[in-house]
Amino acid sequence: MALVIGLNTYGDAESDLKSALEKNRDKVKELLKDPKFKEIVKKIDPSKLKDLPKNLPQGLKPPTMDDLIREGKKLKPEQYSDFLKKILKPFQLFKQHQLVKILKTGGNNPSVKRLLNENPKLTDFMARLLRDKLALPQLAKIAAQKEKIYFFLGFVIFTVIFGWILKRRASKLDHGFILSLFHSIKRFVFFMVLRFGVFVFIFAENISPTWKIFKKSFL
Repeated sequence: MALVIGLNTYGDAESDLKSALEKNRDKVKELLKDPKFKEIVKKIDPSKLKDLPKNLPQGLKPPTMDDLIREGKKLKPEQYSDFLKKILKPFQLFKQHQLVKILKTGGNNPSVKRLLNENPKLTDFMARLLRDKLALPQLAKIAAQKEKIYFFLGFVIFTVIFGWILKRRASKLDHGFILSLFHSIKRFVFFMVLRFGVFVFIFAENISPTWKIFKKSFL
């Protein structure tokens, strides 16, 4: 969602450019009076400027979401982290308040715009996450740790089977509907917390940078 918003709001850089020009008005005036600058401007062919975006080298074109998805599908899990570092670089050029402003536009999506404007802490978290050079790439490295993933999936399957056995035993006891429901909810919460705890323990190194950002924004 955040990538869509960022890629759809490259035009907002125009307002930042105007702001920069206003702050350096005197220097701009001096530049406009410079004969060398005037000579350079005279040599520019206006007809070629229309096709400038089409003629830019591939590396200078702002990627679309389709481009990112297409490129992402070709990658191996070991390459996800470096890929994220690459596509996050444009966001890291912005300051925190600038990126928050961009995210609040919602990428022309009214629902997203309303969500981010009504939840400033969420917007702050997303902006910090996109600007951070470590958080998302570290999370992406989880996909490459197959042994840890298999271990966690095995643990989840074990808890599902163990939970089913406990449920079967509890069903043989006459606790009544309310008490049985209470025990079912208690078992569900217990196993969910247990799974989450094991996941955090296994992938602590990968989750830590994101958790630090989460605490800054929400706690």
